Amino acid sequence: MSGGLGTSVRTGRGGASQASRRRKAAEDWGLEQEALIRRNLWLDPRDGETRFGDFAEESLEAVAPRLELNTIAKYRSFLDNQLLPQWNAWPLVAIFNGYVEIERWLSELHEDYAESSVSSYFALFSTILNGAVRARMIPCNGVRLSMGEFRHRAARGHAGAGVAGCYAAL
Repeated sequence: MSGGLGTSVRTGRGGASQASRRRKAAEDWGLEQEALIRRNLWLDPRDGETRFGDFAEESLEAVAPRLELNTIAKYRSFLDNQLLPQWNAWPLVAIFNGYVEIERWLSELHEDYAESSVSSYFALFSTILNGAVRARMIPCNGVRLSMGEFRHRAARGHAGAGVAGCYAAL
């Protein structure tokens, strides 16, 4: 019953061999990837591994020529004091999947800062992640809802609609 390399073992229950199931799963996955490529929806998973800090710095550098000096200084302060200490080393895809960690971070910010300040930090965070979506590094911005929209939806019982909508769009 046991075999060497390239040998498959039948389960004895009339089912396909484990090797056959793996082969079929791999073929199905490949077909899914090819379909995404044809529809121009495929994302290179390596791009999602880009660190938030690297992408944020590149983004700020790209838009800085169009911004007022005060805006650049404000964004630099938000990055240095609120965003990068938390998210610098995180891969973009981990932030996309990090709903609970994002909520914890927002709760911590609310302990130290006024609502208007937290909203500003959150807006820059979301703007940077929107850039990562446009750059096709992550499928969508999991924090794309403003905190006000999130609160409004939460009050109506739809708090997770933003992230769920993200996945539904995939």
